[in-house]
Amino acid sequence: MRSVLTSKWLTWHAVCVIYLAVCVLAFLWQFDKAESSAGDWQNILYAIQWPIFALMGLYGWGRSIWMHFHPPGANEPALLWDEPDPGRVIHDVRPKAITSRPHYSDYIGPEDPETAAYNEHLRALNEKAAQEQEV
Repeated sequence: MRSVLTSKWLTWHAVCVIYLAVCVLAFLWQFDKAESSAGDWQNILYAIQWPIFALMGLYGWGRSIWMHFHPPGANEPALLWDEPDPGRVIHDVRPKAITSRPHYSDYIGPEDPETAAYNEHLRALNEKAAQEQEV
């Protein structure tokens, strides 16, 4: 079972509580400074920003806890090689044999005439280079 009371999470909770305390102290400091005779509109704006930072921190803290219990993709079925899901892209990353010749048969698909001619030219160059190596 997942828990947010592990040592890693307790450290994260402590950091968030300290962050919120710093935001509250900074708000009080800027608000007191704004009310003093030396304060001006800039101190008022700074006093307004600290509660916004605290709310952003609370949102991030809550969101990380929520994501811990509801990881992305947890409700989606597992992908199988035999049953590709049309909504997802599956990349075939199986290892290929390492050879000196390219795997031309792996690149079968609709070809336009220019690409086919270019590929034929490359194939001829490759065969010519292979013949020159043998000699």
